[in-house]
Amino acid sequence: MDFIKKNRFWILVSLLVLSQLLYWFWIRNYTLAYFDKNTNSVTWFSDLVESLYPRLKTEKYRFESSFFIKKSDQIAIRFLVIGSILSLFLLPKIYKKAKLFFIKNTIFSQKITPTHQVLLVIYFLTSNSLLSNEWIEILTEYNQIAVLYEPISFYKLLSSSFPSLFFLKKAFSFFTIITGIGISFGLLSLFFQRKILFKTILFFCVTLSSILFIYLQGFLYGFGKIEHTYATWNWVCILLPFWMYQTNFKKSDPTTLISQNYFLFLAVGLVYTSSGLEKIFIGGWSWINGNVFLSYLKTSPTDWGQNLSNYPFLVTFFSILVIFWESSFLLILHQNKYIRLTFIFIGVCFHIGTFFFLGVGHYFSPWIWVYVFLLPVFEEKRL
Repeated sequence: MDFIKKNRFWILVSLLVLSQLLYWFWIRNYTLAYFDKNTNSVTWFSDLVESLYPRLKTEKYRFESSFFIKKSDQIAIRFLVIGSILSLFLLPKIYKKAKLFFIKNTIFSQKITPTHQVLLVIYFLTSNSLLSNEWIEILTEYNQIAVLYEPISFYKLLSSSFPSLFFLKKAFSFFTIITGIGISFGLLSLFFQRKILFKTILFFCVTLSSILFIYLQGFLYGFGKIEHTYATWNWVCILLPFWMYQTNFKKSDPTTLISQNYFLFLAVGLVYTSSGLEKIFIGGWSWINGNVFLSYLKTSPTDWGQNLSNYPFLVTFFSILVIFWESSFLLILHQNKYIRLTFIFIGVCFHIGTFFFLGVGHYFSPWIWVYVFLLPVFEEKRL
């Protein structure tokens, strides 16, 4: 362990170099063969790719292989750039300065009151129920084409066939019951915050609700299409149970947020940042000058989008704004509440705008629902 700690910088650099060599001289050839319609791909590589991203099984026939290999190359380059930057923070002098700056200027050591935590938990349980409200209807329709179902990733280990309507209805009924119990005990917890029984029941309700939300959602993606509608909300489902466990059951100050809200902020920030980097690395100048956004607007199914395409200056301005906003979204970790509120405000406008101008998503996107957890109103003074 001492050897790893002393040489972690060189270990990471070595792994980065090794990963690049493996990609450019080995994996890239398999990638080319997979997307080339005139070449037979290696079976194990095809199975691996389609297990991780089933949609590619049909998507690869929509575009030329050069389109996909360009994206693959950019991912490798992006991995190298980000990995190199992160490796610098493993150098002792840079690490100490960065850590001190981080602790002083971010939400790392902010705290939340037990009452605010319970309010967020009640909001979470209610939102889980509302966001999944239409799933049973969608899955009932999918049941009619169950023969086309191909389970994603680990779902293949559970069952190769689409679940019966009886199972789905029972699962959603249980989901509703868990939500009702959780909200009820959450309200009781507001008045009896020291009752460990209420905290325990509320913890199990949140955990079960999180598992069910992610599990049932997976059946929506077994027909060749995977969406990112719930990308950030899924991180809330993953991290909230750990947050509750640490604040309610570990022997530490129950108001600290060091490994609860902090990790949620970090996860959400990285999702947006990766999206911004994708536009920069893959779209490049075409995104910055507005050409990519303009092409989307011209093929938009909405009148708003068609009208906006007639104003090149606004198209370029919004393109630059979106790239800056996404790529710098990790600034929500800053303790300054005005910085965070600015990013949240732009985010609300962005997601509403994609609905009205591009016809994508919903005007009240699940991505917006996550912003409630990022609001500074729930935080108290720093420790």
